[in-house]
This record gives sequence, structure tokens and C-alpha cells, in this order.
Amino acid sequence: MKFASTRLVARDIKAVVGFYEKVTHRAAQWLAPVDVVMEPKTMPWGNRAALFRDPEGTLVSLYTPVMEAAKQRFGTR
Repeated sequence: MKFASTRLVARDIKAVVGFYEKVTHRAAQWLAPVDVVMEPKTMPWGNRAALFRDPEGTLVSLYTPVMEAAKQRFGTR
């Protein structure tokens, strides 16, 4: 089986893609648009979270504890 994709998490994805294109002399291929359901925000319980749907419509949640209480509660998961 041959895998030919890369996943990146970055604050400025366009800058990362621009760097990739510059150093490889190849145009990046965007595979699918992302349907953002909720922009990243800090939730009342202390997690920073974002929601989006993948190309098949599955809801995906990304989160990380950012407040001290959340880090203590969720940091070991």
C-alpha cells in the first residue's frame, strides 16, 4: 500500500504550503475543502476546541486543554 499525503497543523497553512512549493518547485494539491463548523475558541471548561466536517460529512472535533484546571483534568488523556 502506498500512502502519498501529508497532514499538517499550522497557524498559517498558506505560508507552509507556499514554503513547500518554493523548496520542491511543485504546486501543492488541495484534496478537498474543509467545512468549518466552529472556529477555534476557548470553551467554558478550559479546552480550546474547533469543529469541522470531513469530505464525507463526518463531524471532527479537535481540542486541547489551555486553562490550568482543564490541563489537570484532561492533560493525561
